Amino acid sequence: MTLLGDGIRAHGPPPPPRLEALDRVIDRAPSAPDDLEYSAAIGPTLHPWRATYYFDLAGFRAVGSPGLADLRPLVDRMADALEVPALRDVMDAFVAAARGGASADQLVLGIDERAQADGSRAKIYLVVRSDQPTWLAAASSSLGLPQPAPALATRAFFIVGVDLGSTRDVKVYARMDRSELAERVGDLGPLQEVSFDSKAVVFRECLCSNRSQIIFQVMHPRSLSALLARRAAADDRFAELAERVTAMSRATEPTVWLPRLAAFGLRDGTLDLDGPSLYFHPSPAVPREPPHRLGSDPEAWEGSEDGRR
Repeated sequence: MTLLGDGIRAHGPPPPPRLEALDRVIDRAPSAPDDLEYSAAIGPTLHPWRATYYFDLAGFRAVGSPGLADLRPLVDRMADALEVPALRDVMDAFVAAARGGASADQLVLGIDERAQADGSRAKIYLVVRSDQPTWLAAASSSLGLPQPAPALATRAFFIVGVDLGSTRDVKVYARMDRSELAERVGDLGPLQEVSFDSKAVVFRECLCSNRSQIIFQVMHPRSLSALLARRAAADDRFAELAERVTAMSRATEPTVWLPRLAAFGLRDGTLDLDGPSLYFHPSPAVPREPPHRLGSDPEAWEGSEDGRR
């Protein structure tokens, strides 16, 4: 199992078989992931079975990183393990776009495994460097969807991805400045501290389900840790998540899992404060945060408040 898999197994019942199957595929890959991410979605109950793996691509950070086509066998194994053959279609479309000259920095693979009523999703995303319309067209065509409207295709998004499962969706992520955040969200309410501590704010748009989210990427984990602690004191869903992440950190010492991102659904100018998704990254095992995680200069990242990385 990967470090992420070891952490997820440390609390409560065993993870769903599909999540463990993907983690084994990643653990046996010739190229190890360059970053790991644990996340949980809070709905009527806690959805804790989410794992994400980031792979740097050639030309991004380090000499010797694989090209996108080099990771095609890994996606094949993922498709087999999860029994989601459409992953191959998406990867084929991405590889064809790359061969045509479109550039990307990272391939992102993941799973969101939920109860049968909520469905399960395999995820394949790209952190893109240029040629956004090409990447978006590739993602849409892989699902047999119409080409997106020109206004969307020319938006300066930096992540494009596809969710595959009981439902299918294409998602794009675009950075927001403070003025756009103020226009989209009427009142941040208890998220003022999180917003103040954020080095990047991102608008995520789901093109098939017509849903949107605002994502805050914080400079230090303390604001999100404080938010989680406050909610855990009065809400069993948040308390369960806090217990789970604490157990993960104990199981993977000296690596600890710190909250770095929080996503809130957005509807009619109002954020869904009761049902966020929280994202945790390992520290100090990963020496530095990838600069394209959700935007911002990597030099701005200063590690956790105790100086560990």
